[in-house]
This record gives sequence, structure tokens and C-alpha cells, in this order.
Amino acid sequence: MESSHHHCYIINHMDEFLFEWSLCEYLQIDSYLSPLSRVSLYLSNFNTIAKYTSNSQKNLKENTENLAILQKSSNLLKTLPLDISAYLSPDKKTFSIPISQEPIDFSQICLLDMRAEKTLTPEDSSRFSLFIFGGILGDHPPRDRTSALRKQGFELRNLGTLQMSTDTAVLVTSLIVDRGRKFEEIAWLDEPELKGKIKGESVQIEGFRYVDLAYGIEGGVVEEGMKGKEPRMNEKIRKELIFKELDLNDFM
Repeated sequence: MESSHHHCYIINHMDEFLFEWSLCEYLQIDSYLSPLSRVSLYLSNFNTIAKYTSNSQKNLKENTENLAILQKSSNLLKTLPLDISAYLSPDKKTFSIPISQEPIDFSQICLLDMRAEKTLTPEDSSRFSLFIFGGILGDHPPRDRTSALRKQGFELRNLGTLQMSTDTAVLVTSLIVDRGRKFEEIAWLDEPELKGKIKGESVQIEGFRYVDLAYGIEGGVVEEGMKGKEPRMNEKIRKELIFKELDLNDFM
């Protein structure tokens, strides 16, 4: 059963470029949250993507194309031009989105951070109305790029001790606060190994945790004999992008 509380999810984009991987994760988030009636979804710091500049025409073209796909293909997602900090009042008492609801009290904001001491629980559904995620490509070991958000003083919650992709983190948060699932009841798949199209090709996603694909989002049931088979993730990432090497320096 869906929670009676309205929850706002904000991904604060932290890369200048809109990587295809990030695009896929954002669209996956949109698909996870769109069926819910009492949620809203925003991508903040959008100007970093919209104003991306590069001497590489290839990069400029790819960024523009990815932007167009994001805006055309998303259903729930709305964009905010500035960094999350720009929407805090000077005294840090409220958070206001100019195109949306009434100001949110600072105490109702939760930053999802793997370094937090407390784990998110269903009881946090009524405690918080706004959940913030860092929109970044993850690293192993993690570089702690969430620290820039942590310095704002938000209340923190973790989703366990392993890293999660942004779309997985949003899904898990929604399962807990929108659907009342306990963290320990969710079926996990840690550091999964994915098989490629070429015989013998495989990639293990070290340091990351995913929701087991057999774990039903609606019913929360793991089908018999299916546990531990596949991670729930974007299909393009699963089948293509995970097998491509990406040098971040090419996009700076």
C-alpha cells in the first residue's frame, strides 16, 4: 500500500556532462516513481548540463542528444536550474522550489549518504518529505563526492554500507518510505557479475549493491528459485554500457 505522505525526490546532478549512463539511470528512476501518485521528482543543478561547453564537437553533440532524450522520454521528472543549495533560505530554515509546493522545513529534508549513522526506516516516511541524492557516476572505492551536500547540515540516512547506483538508491528509498518495506526485508544482490554477448565476456560490479530482480516492487516477493540471479537495473546499462570503458577525462 502506498504511503499517505507526499514525498519529493531531488537528484542533484554533479557532473558537467550528461553521460549516457546517467541518462539511463535518470530514466530508470522516472519509471520507478511514475506509477506512484504521491511523489514528485526533480533534477537540480540542471544548468551544469544545459551550459556544458567543450572543444570536442562529438561531446557537445552527445550531451545535446542525451538532454533531448531525457526531456522527451521522462514522465515525472522536472528540472531545476541551480544547485540544491540555491533553494535553501539564507537562514537554512526552509527549502523552496519556485515552481512547486509550499516551503519545506529544513528538518524535513533527508540526504541519503552511505556514511550516515542511521539507516532509513519506514517510520521516516512521516519524518521527512524531501529526499536528496547526489547524481554522480559512482566509483570504487568511492570518492565521497556527496561531501559537498553533507556540508549543508541535512539530516542523514544510509541505505546500508555498500554503494548503490543513483537509480537503485531512489528505488530503495521509495520502497521504504512509500511502500513501507523494511531495509532488511528487501532481497539484495551484492557485487553481481554480468555476462556479455561475447562468449566469456563478463563484468563484476565491485562494491555495489542492487535489488534482486526477482524481488517484486509491487508485492515484495522473491520468486522461488530466482533469488540471486539478476540485479534490477536499466537494461541498456546491463546489456551495453557496463561493458564499455569510460574515461571521464575525455569529457572535462
